[in-house]
Amino acid sequence: EVVFIGLSAFQLVPSYELSLHTTRSDGVAYEYAADGSFAPTYLVTYFIPSFYGLPMDDTYWGTATFWEVSGYLGIISILLVMFAGLQIRNRYVIIMTALAVFSLLFSFGKFGPLFPIFFKYVPFFNMFRFPATYLFVTTFSAAVLSGFGANALLRSDIKKNYLRLFYVLLILSVLFAIGIVIIKLNEDSILDFGRQLGTQKYLSNPNYLSNPLEYYLCKD
Repeated sequence: EVVFIGLSAFQLVPSYELSLHTTRSDGVAYEYAADGSFAPTYLVTYFIPSFYGLPMDDTYWGTATFWEVSGYLGIISILLVMFAGLQIRNRYVIIMTALAVFSLLFSFGKFGPLFPIFFKYVPFFNMFRFPATYLFVTTFSAAVLSGFGANALLRSDIKKNYLRLFYVLLILSVLFAIGIVIIKLNEDSILDFGRQLGTQKYLSNPNYLSNPLEYYLCKD
C-alpha cells in the first residue's frame, strides 16, 4: 500500500491541492448535486433504449438529459446476468454483483437511499453531481456478469439450463404482453400525458429548441 501511494502521489497531491481552489471546494447544494439522478422509471431503457425517444430526431420526451440517463444491456445480456447470479458462486461474481447493485442504487440519486447518505456523511462526495454517471459502473459490472453467465451456460448441462431459460423467457413474454395490453388500453391517456409533458418541456427550454411547438407535438 505504501508503494502504491508513493507511485500515485505525484498525481494525487497536486489534484488534492487544486481541488481546494475550485468553485466546489466548499461543497454544493444538495439539489444541485442531485440534478441528473437516474429515476427508477428509466430502468426500462435497459430493455428498450429508445423507449423515451431519441434527441437526434426530436422525439425524446424524458425529463432528464438523454446521454446521462441512457443505459442499455438488452434482454439476452440481462438473462445471462440473472443466470450468473443464480448459478455461479465465486468471489468475482459476488464482487461484480455487489458493485452493480451499489452503483445502480447510487445512480438513483435523490430517488434512492445511498446518494443522500454519501452526500451528507462521506468526505468529498458533496463536491460531485449527476449521480446517473455511475451507470457506467453498473453497465460494466453487468457486462462482466453476462460473460460469466455465458461461460457457465456453455460449460454446464445444456438441456437443463435451456429449460430454465425457457421458463424465464416465458415469464418475461407474459409480462411484456400484459404491458402491451395495458398500453393499448390507455393509449389516449398516454398520448395526452406526452403532449402535456412536451408542452411543459418546450415552454421551459425556449432557447434550446429551434422549431415551433407543433413540430414536436406531432411526433407522438
